[in-house]
Amino acid sequence: MRCISQNPMSVLLQSPTSPALISSRCVPAFLRHVRERGGDVEQLRERFGLPVDVERFPTASLSPAALVEFGSACAAASNDPSIGFSAARRAPRGAFGLFEFALRTAPSLREAFARLGRYGRLVAPWARLVVDADRPGFTRVSEQLLGLPHGLGREYDEFSLGLLLAVPRVLLDAAFVPSRAWLSVAKWPEAPSVLRVGAVEVPLEYGAASRGFSFETALLDAVPREADPALGAVLTAQAERELDALPRSDGLLDVLRSLLLATLEHGEPDLEETARSLHMSGRTLQRRLDALGTRFARELEQVRRGLSRQLLADETLPLAEVAFRLGYSDVGTFVRAYRGWTGRTPGAERRRPSTAAVVAASAR
Repeated sequence: MRCISQNPMSVLLQSPTSPALISSRCVPAFLRHVRERGGDVEQLRERFGLPVDVERFPTASLSPAALVEFGSACAAASNDPSIGFSAARRAPRGAFGLFEFALRTAPSLREAFARLGRYGRLVAPWARLVVDADRPGFTRVSEQLLGLPHGLGREYDEFSLGLLLAVPRVLLDAAFVPSRAWLSVAKWPEAPSVLRVGAVEVPLEYGAASRGFSFETALLDAVPREADPALGAVLTAQAERELDALPRSDGLLDVLRSLLLATLEHGEPDLEETARSLHMSGRTLQRRLDALGTRFARELEQVRRGLSRQLLADETLPLAEVAFRLGYSDVGTFVRAYRGWTGRTPGAERRRPSTAAVVAASAR
């Protein structure tokens, strides 16, 4: 982690390459919103190969391209074009665990933003947060996605901005109102020109290099309603330990998933052997995964599920070959696993028309 300017509040969260999978809170949050509005969650879950109990998870993983498509599909299924903002507003207290309470107990909004920049890597290693001067008397907070030049879609953009805005509003008991806000996505025909924050309408801009907002600099010295220096010291100490446990270069999950993909054809990856390849013990690897809210078995399942969809799309591959490439010892084990993920057998999956085929047929 390093500063990107002379401003000590500017923090870069490093992620050198585009991640193969994005583990995001928006996935289960969007599905819960779709369900609450009477949409077809099961169809979405099956379409994107998500586990049957995905709504119970704090996060779920999709490729960047799939995440863009997923956000758009959820907006349509919920009949809510602002699903990103809607889902962000409904994030429950404690959803971000240690990271969240380290911010809540900060002695000032200035320190809360400093902690947001420093510990944000614990929840979003692909993001860059910058807090710097805007026009005279105003400060801006902006977030960029690293290694993702095309972004993650409008719905993710809105979700991210909504969560970012929630930080000062929660800390200051909704007394915080920005002077303006912006999104990185291009403006679309029906795009609103304002964003409602509480009872105030704030100018909303589009096509920026980041998503973020600006506010009066004097608010940086405001004291959060849950400020607790003693508890904050305990929480930040633990956050420092978890930060130290993360790899210094690549994000651990990206490295692990890439390694799992590379080793699947040699059989089911083992925790201890995988950890040795990462130059750590199995215990250390699992501790780091625990800090990220996941487990080795879950990451292996995510990689297998994602790869299985690609392999099944190639109908020239026998199921035995697909099972082999996924690291299974026999076809039966693969069939049972796939049925557990999707509720269908691999054979039934192949007989289903693809999304592209359905769209093409409906257009005729």
